Amino acid sequence: MNRFGKTARNLTLLVLITLLFSVSILIIFNQQTPTQNTLTFPTQPTSPTTKNSKMGTHLQLLLQTSDPSTEYEMIIIFQKTINYTQGISLLENLGSFEIISNYTILNGICIKAPIEMARTIALQNYVKTITYNEKIKLIPNQITAKEIQAKDTTVNAVIGASTLQSTYGLNGTGVVVAVLDTGINPHTDLPGSRIIYNQSFVPGENASDQNGHGTAVAGIIGAAGGTVTGVAPNVTFLNLKVLDKNGDGQSNWLLNAINEALKAPPLSSHPKADIISLSLGDPNGNSFDDMSKAVNSAWIDDDTIVVAAAGNEGGDVWSVYYQTINSPGLGAYIITVGATGGLNYHSISYFSSKGPTDDHRAKPDIVAPGENIRTLKNDSTGYKYFSGTSASTPVVSGAIALLLDENANMTWLSPNTIKAAIMVTAEDLGENPFSQGAGLINISRAFHYLQDYYIHGNVTTPPLIITPIRALTEPMTINELNPTILNLTIVVGNITTTPIINAYFNVSGNATAFTTVPTDHYSLNDTQEFVQVSFIAPPGASIYDFSGNLTFINESGTVLFTIPLSLTGAVPLWFYLLPIFYSRDQTANLLAVGGIAGIAAIAVIGLAAAVWATRRKPEAPPEFFEYDWGEGPPPPPPPDYFY
Repeated sequence: MNRFGKTARNLTLLVLITLLFSVSILIIFNQQTPTQNTLTFPTQPTSPTTKNSKMGTHLQLLLQTSDPSTEYEMIIIFQKTINYTQGISLLENLGSFEIISNYTILNGICIKAPIEMARTIALQNYVKTITYNEKIKLIPNQITAKEIQAKDTTVNAVIGASTLQSTYGLNGTGVVVAVLDTGINPHTDLPGSRIIYNQSFVPGENASDQNGHGTAVAGIIGAAGGTVTGVAPNVTFLNLKVLDKNGDGQSNWLLNAINEALKAPPLSSHPKADIISLSLGDPNGNSFDDMSKAVNSAWIDDDTIVVAAAGNEGGDVWSVYYQTINSPGLGAYIITVGATGGLNYHSISYFSSKGPTDDHRAKPDIVAPGENIRTLKNDSTGYKYFSGTSASTPVVSGAIALLLDENANMTWLSPNTIKAAIMVTAEDLGENPFSQGAGLINISRAFHYLQDYYIHGNVTTPPLIITPIRALTEPMTINELNPTILNLTIVVGNITTTPIINAYFNVSGNATAFTTVPTDHYSLNDTQEFVQVSFIAPPGASIYDFSGNLTFINESGTVLFTIPLSLTGAVPLWFYLLPIFYSRDQTANLLAVGGIAGIAAIAVIGLAAAVWATRRKPEAPPEFFEYDWGEGPPPPPPPDYFY
């Protein structure tokens, strides 16, 4: 074999080795157990509804790092045993302070006082919580490209709103939605007559929308023009401005606005809000801050539905970030919304913030279309495309308004019943429950379920769901040293069939050796309950032994709900080689494209190298080698002998 043959062989071997190495690395990468962001929590974590300290963590940090005389704005919520005026009188005995705001419904105040005073205030038994006046911001628009322009017209169809609008004539009539945002401007598709109240809580700015975010949110909920039709095109709005022209705000402004939304005549000139829609948040908040507690209070004490954005910190095109839910979306009782996109909005948007929460609960609760939704500009006539959980949140707010439409004859539905219904009837996308919650909202299914259960009586399945709907998924795993804690959320609506009495949890399968459940019994109706479950691996056990079911069983023996238990194994290689855009997030789609392109590139390079290497010099004529040199120089070689 001459040197050209050797070159061909060597290059062919090099290409094969490179290809084998690339495939091996990809397989190994996909066979790793998901251990990134592993959650190993203390043995005795706090529950979702309690906190050892009345004082917020940020305020505690300021106490440690600031001069005691430095003044800060602090939010104080009083116990229900006193009202806010009595609380102010009691606080005056502790020192001097300036009152910034009063929360008559939430029973609290915002004050400016020396930081050292916070320590004394927290010790008073009439004080429920004291926290720093945090900064908040709008959940920004994520994608400006219009992509498939026809896609936005399918949002109402995807979530079942079109059916309720056309078949049943539901459009949100009689429903009041409070939008707490950058303001709402009237538009040809949203006349000012439907914005029945305007108030700005931003100093120095009126209630008009100088940013565009709030008008876009309101348009998704209730635009009613020939160009854009919202989910509930006949709702009325309370325009409560809590973010300035730059999209920035304070938790004090937000609490003031929530307090206003909960007022009703004669305390206000507007009706009480049925739904509070929040496309804003603090990515550095927690489940115990004043915003999370305020929305929980609105839900529990005032029977007001609160819908909040999960946030847009869930990842980028290459990475997934867990534990990124914003406050007040961290509120345990409210409805927290993530975003979907892709084909028919059936893929989780890569940016959509993901759970679990800081107190180990599953969030978001549900997902809705949140990419490239056509809505209103704040210029009175224009339109734009809007993306993010800021867009998916008003989709859910509008959908719930259809259920509360006065023509649906279900205005008596409680917040817990509505939350349970939309989660029970959601479409499971098969995604991580810390990304999708119960799944993609389908308000038509929820409507028919509620009608069949409460009015027609031909459905007996109670409005009950437990989240997460499966466990354990990334970022959770199990080890032999520290318990992994998961706080289950039980959402129960108003039960009219067999009551839930002395229900209990049971574990089956190999997961029994890994799992500890409480021995308590639960009698539940129209409420939400939080239950701690812990997991720890027996010595020497393989995580692949962890499998079984966690069941919630009624006293009668009826299984009320089942959570499959397993640990997510490796992602198979073929997953990344399937056609793209089918029920996968953008990261998976990009990996699929990259994997296909990479293997194709290697194949093309290898083929080109092989073709080049197999080109050999043409043989010289035999007479060139057999020439009698005694007769002089040989004739020149053929003209194509040299390259």
